[in-house]
Amino acid sequence: MDKNKFTFSFVLTATMISGLAIFLYSPQSISAQCEDIPQEEKIENQEAYRDESLRRIEECKNEIKQYEDKIEEKKKEQKTLNRELSIIEQEVKKYGLELKKTKLYIEQLRIDIQSRNKEISDLEKKALLEKIKLAEHLSKINEYDKIGVLEMMLNYGNFSDFFANATAMENLQNETQRILGDIRGIKNDLEVQIEMFKEDQKESIYLKSILESQNLSLAQKQKEKKNLVSQTKGQEKKFQELVVKNKKKIIEIQSRLFGLSNALGVGKITIEKAIEYAEFAAQKTGIRPAFLLGLIWVESRLNSNLGTGNWKTDLYDCYIRLGKKSAAEMQKNAFFEITGKLMLNPDNVPVSKALTSVGCGGAMGIAQFMPATWQGYESKISLLSGNNPASPWNILDGFTGSAVKLSDNGAGSQNREGERKAAAMYYAGSRWQRAPGQNYATRVREASFCYQDYIDAVKKGEQNIDIESNCEKYF
Repeated sequence: MDKNKFTFSFVLTATMISGLAIFLYSPQSISAQCEDIPQEEKIENQEAYRDESLRRIEECKNEIKQYEDKIEEKKKEQKTLNRELSIIEQEVKKYGLELKKTKLYIEQLRIDIQSRNKEISDLEKKALLEKIKLAEHLSKINEYDKIGVLEMMLNYGNFSDFFANATAMENLQNETQRILGDIRGIKNDLEVQIEMFKEDQKESIYLKSILESQNLSLAQKQKEKKNLVSQTKGQEKKFQELVVKNKKKIIEIQSRLFGLSNALGVGKITIEKAIEYAEFAAQKTGIRPAFLLGLIWVESRLNSNLGTGNWKTDLYDCYIRLGKKSAAEMQKNAFFEITGKLMLNPDNVPVSKALTSVGCGGAMGIAQFMPATWQGYESKISLLSGNNPASPWNILDGFTGSAVKLSDNGAGSQNREGERKAAAMYYAGSRWQRAPGQNYATRVREASFCYQDYIDAVKKGEQNIDIESNCEKYF
């Protein structure tokens, strides 16, 4: 029998295992990232606890929906002090529930992170056991390689014993290959768990920032109610005088610039011009103009560094640091193709900056499209806007791109459920049902309510439009 059939490349195999061992048993323990999880709060039945958290989150969502319905109904009534106080009271309760919901999401994530950390630990232990088995097998095979076939034949009295031993060695080699396959499988599982662990941690950071914002919103709404009562002292006459005084705000709003600055020098536009763009794009795609305006507003203020990043630092290098070379190349190539069509120098075109708590930058224009995503919608945007090539930095193209993407994700239904899903998917993609996407959708919907009230009033021909105090920031 050929010795090569039994010879196993010890050096090559040892090198392969060494590489796997470096990955699986790096001194940088993933557990070090979980210091904020109190070990004394371990829960015996984590699955049941998580299910209960999800049930409570759904209850909060349903209650929030009821308050939104009440608020919308109240806004249809004639403006009186009682009506205004009732709306504020409903909004206070709604913000309180939003806070509760976010806290439940954070608690759910805490359990997920704890559970995932245990899964990572179990995989590491499993890999270690497999590595020990593999080392034993390799040691036996190495001993056999040193003896050689001829010496082995001489050590056995007959061919039957020799071939029995040869078969055993072949089985040992097959078992070694199986163990190697198991280790590769464990490595892949571990990579998936670590990636999901990092996503959960990133989501937790985002939720904590949302919690701070919600606390401020609740405090502001409570202060608003207190001020209204203080100014009117509960008297309808004084409230109506206050309404007349506030109605003059429309003149200021109509002359105010809408916060959509174009990084390439187009400048800012008025709220009326923004509505014009939104209505054009919405009519082409079957979505609500006010909903589109709400999303553009949120996107334009998604972070304070909008439009000050560079493709190399904030897009390409960021993905490389995260170990996502294929994504880095894909986004870079898409960015170069887009800027090439527009005859722009890619080094001089600003994009969104990379933020540690959110992820890599590279998003373009007012609608914040990533380069590869923009390319997927580019031909349709050109067809609708009439600009060829379409530019993510052109305001009309930006509105149109957002409208197309929202429509594709369900905003054409023009109802609460469809718009929430579309907005959440705009931000979070396939993870739209998780907390960051849902909180983003809430922000978009709240902004859209204000724009809808404004658009409706303008269409009715009202000369003086009273903008709710909580809506002023959107204008």
